[in-house]
Order: sequence, then C-alpha cells, then structure tokens
Amino acid sequence: MNQESFPPWTITLGELDEKMGVVILEQSAERVVA
Repeated sequence: MNQESFPPWTITLGELDEKMGVVILEQSAERVVA
C-alpha cells in the first residue's frame, strides 16, 4: 500500500471569529481549544 503524506490539519478562522477576537490555543484531530 502506498501511503500518501498530507499536510497537518489546521483550523481556519473566519471573519466573525477574527472580529470576536477568537484565538486558537490548542488544536489536534481530537480537540480544539479556542
């Protein structure tokens, strides 16, 4: 089996998140802390 390499998953903040001052403190596939 050929296993492809994918870039690490990251959450992207939208306009509303930025206006509200949301900051990502921690992120993983199982958990996001903002």
